[in-house]
Amino acid sequence: MAGYKEALRSLMRDLIFVLRKILMPVSQYFLIQNRKLILSVGALVLIAIILFVVVQVWKLLNAPPDISNDFSRPLPEKNPNGYFVIEGIGKTGEVLTKDFLVKKEPINPQGDRILSEKPEYSISYINPFRQFFIAFNSIPSVDVRVNAEKELLEMLGVSAQDACALDIHETVSAIEGDEYAGVNFGFSSCPNGRVIPQ
Repeated sequence: MAGYKEALRSLMRDLIFVLRKILMPVSQYFLIQNRKLILSVGALVLIAIILFVVVQVWKLLNAPPDISNDFSRPLPEKNPNGYFVIEGIGKTGEVLTKDFLVKKEPINPQGDRILSEKPEYSISYINPFRQFFIAFNSIPSVDVRVNAEKELLEMLGVSAQDACALDIHETVSAIEGDEYAGVNFGFSSCPNGRVIPQ
């Protein structure tokens, strides 16, 4: 039995040796004789890969915004009269506003804008969520709050009642205390408006 296995191994070694002797010159001969064909095919494959990459990059750069992703939303649309159409919160419908973005440069790729900056507060617009923020730098007096809200109403060209349909946040800097951190006090004349503790 051992002799049979040894003979089989020897036969396999001889067969592999013969195949190498036959195929090696054939493969070398094939490469030498067909190098132009091989280079041409390689160049075509390389060009195809480059074209594929260029097309994919072009598709990526020219893809329409993904509306399901709030961060890719375009600016609000204008109606024929030049007013922005802003979706109201809840089931309040739409609110027409003046073009409050005139001469306001975006501060990031999402289109957010700082609409006004005063020593006591700043007013900003967060485009993806159609939100307006009045951020007070310190605890505001009633007069400062009223002035900030009045400025926003004038900017938007809306009434205080219309403002209640918009997503307006009023915040106080957290450095004033933990009771202010992350709290939205809302627009004072709206149902969600809250008194800012002094």
